[in-house]
Amino acid sequence: MTEIDETTYREWIDRTEVARERLDAWPVRGLKAALEEDVGTGEGDEVPALGQWLYFVPAVPRSRMGEDGHPQRGGFLPPVSLPRRMWAASDISFGRPMRIGEEVEKTARIADILVKAGKTGLLVFLKIENIYRSGGEHVLTEVQTIVYRDDPRPDEVPPPPKRAPENAAWSETVEPDTALLFRYSAVTFNAHRIHYDAPYAREVEGYPDVVVHGQLTATLLFNALRRNTSVRRLRTFGFRAMKPIFAGERIFLEGVPSGDGYQLWARDGDGNLCLSASVEF
Repeated sequence: MTEIDETTYREWIDRTEVARERLDAWPVRGLKAALEEDVGTGEGDEVPALGQWLYFVPAVPRSRMGEDGHPQRGGFLPPVSLPRRMWAASDISFGRPMRIGEEVEKTARIADILVKAGKTGLLVFLKIENIYRSGGEHVLTEVQTIVYRDDPRPDEVPPPPKRAPENAAWSETVEPDTALLFRYSAVTFNAHRIHYDAPYAREVEGYPDVVVHGQLTATLLFNALRRNTSVRRLRTFGFRAMKPIFAGERIFLEGVPSGDGYQLWARDGDGNLCLSASVEF
């Protein structure tokens, strides 16, 4: 089992990175086409909710990519030695909408690093705070939780899944296929091989097939919310990945009113919770 001293990474806490980018229309058009939505998008139009994932992508040369397809570790992100990486959660607070054509500044900060011993070995939790501003005005803040872990042992038994709620106010069915995964990877410039390289996903990371992006599932959930409710201006959105979803797997996008917003979830055909989310207006 890998041994990690948490103090090794403490010097990365509060490390920051600032980038500026003009919000072009093409990734929004590409996402809408992939999701079979109207692709009419132009200068000055609002970037859709959760559209920040289309911008400020890590466009590093192929020579600086790790085996898993992510940029090599070190630099802004700490060089965590555990091989497997997962985007486990996001908590987003919205200011005003971003608009296509505007210049946006993103400040990323390493907010915290925690090392924990789990049932399947060591886990490293990395929290990254991303603040987006335009013209000095706050437009969005997102805290991402990234989890690193060891490769699974041959005899490792996955933990039992959590059951999804059974009180859904609506339910939609979707089967994300490899074409959708490819197109989502393309518009987010995501080269993580678990999303498109089936031999790698199976033989190296131990999955039965390529894995659906957590951000894609969150986007599908939010779009189902839009179709089934009168969505108002968002105040917050958060999601937690609970169980992997694989290409071609039928999943159910569901939700129910809760307080000033909604509780959302994606479940599989056996009623197991795959991703949970919450929205406040």
